[in-house]
Amino acid sequence: MIAPALNPLSLRLYRDMHGATAVEFALIAPLLFLLLFGAVEAGRLLFVQSALHHSVSAAARCASIDPGGCGSPARLAAKIEAGMAALSAPTRIDPDALVVVSAPCGLSIAASMPYQPLLLKFAIAAPMLRAQACARP
Repeated sequence: MIAPALNPLSLRLYRDMHGATAVEFALIAPLLFLLLFGAVEAGRLLFVQSALHHSVSAAARCASIDPGGCGSPARLAAKIEAGMAALSAPTRIDPDALVVVSAPCGLSIAASMPYQPLLLKFAIAAPMLRAQACARP
């Protein structure tokens, strides 16, 4: 390749390859970190969804076995919050967001909560997590 007609200083800078790796990394790094943090956030989302499902199942079992101790929505919400805290996924469940109905499968409990991302708060909208469980007395 023939270099364009440049003065000696510009010609020397044109041929200099020092720092090319740093420039390439600066171009690729944002995409790399977004991909890395996105994978971590996706894993956390799946973990919190699983913890919510487990906690709602435990609350449904409690409500079907001991209706006096776990029968009210406030007590069920406290039971779900305690179950999620035990799984290292602390959150706040609104008792009004709980749906408790008698179903053919027994006592059905449904809960929903917004997911709060830790790393990518600016990049993703907070999805609603939902879980439903049924337990026979």
